[in-house]
Amino acid sequence: MTIKIGINGFGRIGDPRTFVHLLKYDTAMGIFEPSVGARDGAIVVDGRPIRYLSVPDAGAQPWGDLGAKVVIESTGHLTDATKARAHIDRGGARKVVISAPAKNQDATCTHGLQSARPVRRRCHLDRRTSETHERGSNQRGT
Repeated sequence: MTIKIGINGFGRIGDPRTFVHLLKYDTAMGIFEPSVGARDGAIVVDGRPIRYLSVPDAGAQPWGDLGAKVVIESTGHLTDATKARAHIDRGGARKVVISAPAKNQDATCTHGLQSARPVRRRCHLDRRTSETHERGSNQRGT
């Protein structure tokens, strides 16, 4: 089953041409092998256009119109689930995954620590993190 996702805050700032350059030549991940370009307000990866938006208000993102069911909230600004919920309430997404330490979320899921347990289907706002990140930021020492 294919699920369309939207990414809010891919970690890049600027127009599609700047974004393409930063995606292709990432200092942390290295060179992105597939062909990458910009055309008509879209990023084109291996010939497939991906719509590029620059909308500061999370609730004004047209997720429902674009068919995006899940939004990955990675701006770092919407770490309170009550605010990130704008992607659902006004933007039309069904679920939001916050990629940073969050508060007021339905659940926190850490890959590598909770892989054996299924993610609760009723979660609409959750936080996903890596085992490495969680170990470095876990204040309880567990």
